[in-house]
Amino acid sequence: MDKSEKKLDAEKPPSPEIRIDWFQIASYFLAEESLLPEIRDIPQDQFNFKNTMTFGISEDLANVRVGCSITMSPKNDIDHTLLSLSTLMYFGIKNAEFYTDKGFVLLPETTLAFLTITALSTTRGVMFAKNFGTAFERIILPIFDIKKLLPQKPLQYLSDEQIGALT
Repeated sequence: MDKSEKKLDAEKPPSPEIRIDWFQIASYFLAEESLLPEIRDIPQDQFNFKNTMTFGISEDLANVRVGCSITMSPKNDIDHTLLSLSTLMYFGIKNAEFYTDKGFVLLPETTLAFLTITALSTTRGVMFAKNFGTAFERIILPIFDIKKLLPQKPLQYLSDEQIGALT
């Protein structure tokens, strides 16, 4: 390695350190199997899945709060919820590039994508575990487009109550 390579490494900002500080199942709903048609016989492609992500940040910039909600309904009746799960995760972040302006915070897209993928994957795992032993255990959640789930505007400072109300 020559001197110019060492100089480039020294100019790189440190990678953000991200940890999960807290996780909670905010809500869970599973329709009673006895009230449903034989779910095991319905093809996977006959279900509609909706995923919603909410993002907020603590005023001290110590953690990013991510809410993840997944809802499943029949394709022919999307207003009839069969299954829903909402979770909250608090991520502690150090060495991240925060840009603040009048109550809003911008984070790099790669950091937001990492938080989104982690929250969604954790919620997916919880959903699988909660549905084990039910007719819904064979339902595999589809792959969601992470870019569509990223926040489209800067993060707002949100209290615990505010982000809980969004999920």
